[in-house]
Amino acid sequence: MQVELSPLVNAFANLIQNLNDASRYLQLRGTYDWRQDTQFMAGSTCRLAKPAASMAVFRPRCRGRPLPGRSIYLRAAYYF
Repeated sequence: MQVELSPLVNAFANLIQNLNDASRYLQLRGTYDWRQDTQFMAGSTCRLAKPAASMAVFRPRCRGRPLPGRSIYLRAAYYF
């Protein structure tokens, strides 16, 4: 779902659901077009799953350490 808060500010929400069980991910993102070729973006991903759900059981790893089920990010982009 996309909501245009103003011509330069947009908010996005995505819900990804596994059809075999009750596991799902919620992704929230906001963008701000500062200038003609410059954009700022911030977002978050959160796992909404029961402990027995398949997405909750899957634990991705990075350098031997488990990754959390939630994350945030910031991005600045300049398009020339």
